Amino acid sequence: AERFLYRPERARELLTEAGYPQGFGMEIWQKENPEVGRLLEAVQAYLAEVGITARIVVRDWGAFKDAVNQGSADAFFLDWLADYPDAENFLVPLFHSRNLGGGGNRAAFAEPYVDILLDELQASPPGPARTRLVNRLNETIYREAPWIWLWHPVSLEVLGPGLSGYQPPLIFNGQDYLELRRDAALPAS
Repeated sequence: AERFLYRPERARELLTEAGYPQGFGMEIWQKENPEVGRLLEAVQAYLAEVGITARIVVRDWGAFKDAVNQGSADAFFLDWLADYPDAENFLVPLFHSRNLGGGGNRAAFAEPYVDILLDELQASPPGPARTRLVNRLNETIYREAPWIWLWHPVSLEVLGPGLSGYQPPLIFNGQDYLELRRDAALPAS
């Protein structure tokens, strides 16, 4: 998929085409978190460059979640962590129209052809055809842009000499270390 580039002049053109030549005002909601606040201040500044006045609204988790689930927040910052290591655990809850609101699809993304592909994904066994379907869904959803894509974290794992049986976790909480062994020939330190 083509990357979204920072092009404020094009954004201003698109706003004018959409009937907002002077921009508009909006709110971006966040749960209480100073790090997220700093990130949203950067987003706020980028939006201001094209005429969008964004006010950051900070709420406790309960009020934030209620507003986001009900669709009453103009925009919001929220992350998602997988419960199990499969693309379906990300794609279906967040982008299938049957999960609008509190079901996970808080961006109210609803595209019938994406729903069809997501249903097909849930019925597909592991293998190359399923991988191609996941890639097609990722490209299609990215192109439709229901979100501002910020980042995907990457973890680095380092294994010292004399250790064996380590397997990198497939998801952040998926490591039990039960198979990790220290070579008996190495001194304990």
